[in-house]
Amino acid sequence: MQNSSVTIDGTKYEFKWDFDELAEAEEIVGCNLLQAVGNLGRGISAKELRGLFYALLVNRPRPALESIKPLFRLDTLPRIATAIGGACMAAVPKPAKVMRKKS
Repeated sequence: MQNSSVTIDGTKYEFKWDFDELAEAEEIVGCNLLQAVGNLGRGISAKELRGLFYALLVNRPRPALESIKPLFRLDTLPRIATAIGGACMAAVPKPAKVMRKKS
């Protein structure tokens, strides 16, 4: 799986799909993050997007939830959503190629 990233104010934030991180972060961020993944690209809420940012962030030590709130601005929202969506899509297996027999 590939990481996806976004640079905001000179800092690079990397994201990678990790189901366990998603599950553990739900209590901290206060929303259903698996549902949030399904809402990507079709009506994700601000709380869900911020929760996915927090849960899928690879950077360590992980910043506190409060410290990432200022990163979500009108100029950064599309880039953040694209990076998080990229991390989720990178986790989807590519379909296997089917070899056809020549008759």
